[in-house]
Amino acid sequence: MFSLEKHFLEAWQRSSGWLYLFVPIAAIFYVLTVTRKILLQNLYQGRSYKFPVVVVGNLNVGGSGKTPTVIALANALKTKGLRPGVVSRGYGSSAQKYPVIVDKHTKYQECGDEPLLIQRRCACPVVVDPDRPSAIQTLIKDFNCNVIISDDGMQHYKMHRDVEIAVFNEHINLGSFLMLPSGPLREPITRLRDVDYIISYGKLREEIKSMIDPDKGNSIFNVEHRLLRLRNLDSGETIHPKDWKMSKKVHLLAGIAHPEKICATLEKFGFVAIVKSIGDHKKITDSDTMFNDDLPILITEKDAIKIDKLDTNKMWVIETQVDLNAEFINSLLGKLKISVN
Repeated sequence: MFSLEKHFLEAWQRSSGWLYLFVPIAAIFYVLTVTRKILLQNLYQGRSYKFPVVVVGNLNVGGSGKTPTVIALANALKTKGLRPGVVSRGYGSSAQKYPVIVDKHTKYQECGDEPLLIQRRCACPVVVDPDRPSAIQTLIKDFNCNVIISDDGMQHYKMHRDVEIAVFNEHINLGSFLMLPSGPLREPITRLRDVDYIISYGKLREEIKSMIDPDKGNSIFNVEHRLLRLRNLDSGETIHPKDWKMSKKVHLLAGIAHPEKICATLEKFGFVAIVKSIGDHKKITDSDTMFNDDLPILITEKDAIKIDKLDTNKMWVIETQVDLNAEFINSLLGKLKISVN
């Protein structure tokens, strides 16, 4: 089935020439975006909440690593004795009423796959609501959270934020830094001058680095996915990648925008992945797992969330972890004016 979103994502990756036909539309989008930001920031920025809000977002359409960063950040703050809570738009949610309080019994269809993964990995309160300020108040009032993390939301200017973290993935081609629809940017690249931190999965282009001003206390930190283990989806058996005895030529079912980063992580352990891309947030069915061989099938944790039961015992979940270094966490706590023992 033809997907316009996928068509544009692939075109942006290739920097296809026909995208320049949309430059006049991109120029209009630029003006509207900048105007909207100025108006909404003047109205809402400065209306702080009882506790600080950290936005983890990006400028581009397509996955950049926001959700793994949110998970790593929430867990790091918990180790410092804080009580983080997460708010999310809940892309793909079919809930009829908001807010949705996510717990281990929540179905991914109700809240979206990413909020459910965050809740399971962090065991912290997660609230899904298109009205993010309302979700923040729910976390503060009902769960006594003392620091709020917004999974995405850099462009949600009705929400006051105390710190902004922009996430980038080196496998995403930002081309000539054009805005939608000529390029993947939701906002102009100069928007990065306002953020506090850039988290980079891999190398950053110099044009991006130049947007950060260290004199303002802003910083860039590099992180990577660390492969912890592979878990059999049927039996629950876990294997460290170094102890993997089966074929290292595997199928990779990937419902993420850029599976290259997962492939790069697997390659470090000698795996050769045959990628089968499925739609982002799309439910995985038995037909997606049918191949003409007996090779193992690997799948991301985010995609595994969307599986109820499949007729296969060859599927293994890739469990990874992102480590945020102490310098970043200490700097963040300083910006948030939070002292810990």
